Amino acid sequence: MYPSRKYTLSFWVTLLVCLLLSTVATQSLGYRANRVERIEAESQLADRANAFKQAIWLRLYKLETLAMTLQLHNGKPAHFFEAARTLVRDGSVCGMLLAPDGIVSNVWPLDQREQYMGLNLLKDPTLQRLINAGKDISLSGPFPVSEDRSVLYGYKLVYLTDTDGQSRFWGILVFCISFEDVLHEAGLDVPELQGRTLQLVWDDGSAALQAYPRERRPALPLARFRQDQEERATISASTDGVLEYTFDTAGTWWMLRVQPVGLWWQNAAVWPFGLGCLVCSLLVALLVRQVCVLHRTRQALELLLNHDQLTGALNRHGLFRALARRLRGLAGRSFLAYMDLNKFKQVNDTYGHEAGDKVLCAFVAAVTRYVDGRHLFARMGGDEFVLIFPPDTAREEVKKTLAGIRRTCAEPLELCPGERVCIEFACGLTFWPEGENSFQAVLRQADTAMYRDKKR
Repeated sequence: MYPSRKYTLSFWVTLLVCLLLSTVATQSLGYRANRVERIEAESQLADRANAFKQAIWLRLYKLETLAMTLQLHNGKPAHFFEAARTLVRDGSVCGMLLAPDGIVSNVWPLDQREQYMGLNLLKDPTLQRLINAGKDISLSGPFPVSEDRSVLYGYKLVYLTDTDGQSRFWGILVFCISFEDVLHEAGLDVPELQGRTLQLVWDDGSAALQAYPRERRPALPLARFRQDQEERATISASTDGVLEYTFDTAGTWWMLRVQPVGLWWQNAAVWPFGLGCLVCSLLVALLVRQVCVLHRTRQALELLLNHDQLTGALNRHGLFRALARRLRGLAGRSFLAYMDLNKFKQVNDTYGHEAGDKVLCAFVAAVTRYVDGRHLFARMGGDEFVLIFPPDTAREEVKKTLAGIRRTCAEPLELCPGERVCIEFACGLTFWPEGENSFQAVLRQADTAMYRDKKR
């Protein structure tokens, strides 16, 4: 159960770390994408606002030619009618009124002549405010004139210069502009910016103006706002993150508004990256878990390959591998003790192999009490063992260790109820390495010395 819990823990820890890193990376990408989108939105917002202003001022400049015609001919509408008809035909304006001294005398188009002829425009409070403010042009609206059409109304005050150089008020040029044409030229007839709805907000200073009926016109949403006349065209962000671009056209203030992506996780570019990071995190966590499993399996296989299954001591293969590693850093000779248990076959024959296994385990436990990681202790097979001491260990220390092992083994071991034995062993000592002799030759020398000790 412990290895399984360990693998599960490695999986979840790795997954958690990867998810945290992925979240930070995704959040950073989201913030960066939002910043890029915001910059693009600001640029496009300014472009559309400038196009809107250009479309309106282009029409106002054309109307200036009419006023100049009146000024050049001292208020006489020579060539004025032809110019007016031209402006109506090319779509710059929808209609015009000419009002000398404020009284309407000419109307284009002619089908509305009866409605406006003789109308005194000076009674209009808006026009009075324009005259009092000293402005010569004003624009207001838009005003809906039908279900699918709205117009912008404007006043142009015409002044003539007397012989003494003084300006005097001559009359008024009233015009209306198709708002739909202006929106089309500015690219605002499709009220979207980066997939988000644009809102056009306006204020011409009047108290009661109409906006598009939204249930009838799904085009550009309109609203009203109050703008300080001292402010200039500017782009800014409101407190709720909405981008706003304000500008003025002949007395009417406009504002284009768009809501960019507010939160990093709302950006569409973040989700594919985030999902990819999630998949990669799962794959990395599974890979780490599999590496841990393989590492644990390798350790188990190495333990099985290099250690004796019964006693846990090194086996012959493990001893040879340990010796190969030790030879690379060997600084001197080591004592090698070859040990063989006495009367082990008699224990097996008398009490059975389980008792013999118990004796072997007890002997290994006795030896491990007196050795550490610097020693090499291995079971060579049967009841034969090899103990290699650290390099340059003194002979007295070797004898002291072997004496301690003998004392521990001399303690009675209960094999079965009422049956106790004491473990005895014979030991032969030699040196490793010993001249040009191979390890097998050294083992034979130690084995010979062990048999001499066994015969005593």
